[in-house]
Amino acid sequence: MAALALPAAFALFACAELHPLPSDAIPTTFPPATLKIVDAEGFTVTAGERVEGPRGFLRIDAPTWRAVRKKSGDTAAVLSFRYRGSIGGDGPDISPQVGLSLRTDDACNGIFVVWTIAPESRIEARLKRNPGKRTRWLCGDVGETSLGTAAAPTIEKDGLHNLAAFIVDENLKVAADGKEVFSAPLPQTAAELDGPAGVLGDNGRFDVALRAGDVQPPANNP
Repeated sequence: MAALALPAAFALFACAELHPLPSDAIPTTFPPATLKIVDAEGFTVTAGERVEGPRGFLRIDAPTWRAVRKKSGDTAAVLSFRYRGSIGGDGPDISPQVGLSLRTDDACNGIFVVWTIAPESRIEARLKRNPGKRTRWLCGDVGETSLGTAAAPTIEKDGLHNLAAFIVDENLKVAADGKEVFSAPLPQTAAELDGPAGVLGDNGRFDVALRAGDVQPPANNP
C-alpha cells in the first residue's frame, strides 16, 4: 500500500484499486488522522458473506450484514459507499441503511454511526452497551443511547458518498460528504470499549470501503 499526500489535514494510505478519497471528504474542523484502507482480508464478517466488489470495494447484498476490522483500537474511520438499491422493495416500511462503528467489542457493545437512506435520509449515532452480552439475539435493541441525529444529503443510486466518525478527547465527531453534522460527548461507559472499527448494512445493496486508523495527538508547542 502506498501513502498518498493530500492537502487535507490527515494522512491517507490507499490501495491503487480503490477510488481515491476526495481531499474534502473530511472537514477541516476534524483533527489530523492516519487512515488505512481495510482490504477484504482485513475484515471478520459476522453476518452475511464477504464478497469483493469493483475497484477494491466490498459488496453488501444481504438483508443484514456486519463486519469488523481484525485490529482493535481505531479512533477514526471513513466509510465510502455506493447505494445500489433496497432489498425487499421500496415501500415505506423498508429502511435501507449503511454505517460504520468504532470500539466495536461485539454486536451488543460499540459506537454505531448509521446513515438511513430512505424513507428519509438521516444520520444517527448510538452507543450500545450491554456488559456480558455479545450477540444480537441476546441484546436486541436494549442498551442503546442516542448520541446525536441529523438530516443528511439525499442518496441517489450509484452515487459515491462518505461517512466519517472521529473520537476526539472522548467526543464523537460525525461528518457526511465532508460536512460536520454533529459532535457529541461520549458517556463514561464508552471508555470501557476497546474494539475495532466495523461496517454494517441493512435492507440494502451497497458497495463499501472502510478506511480506519487513529486520530493524531496534538503537536507539542515549543
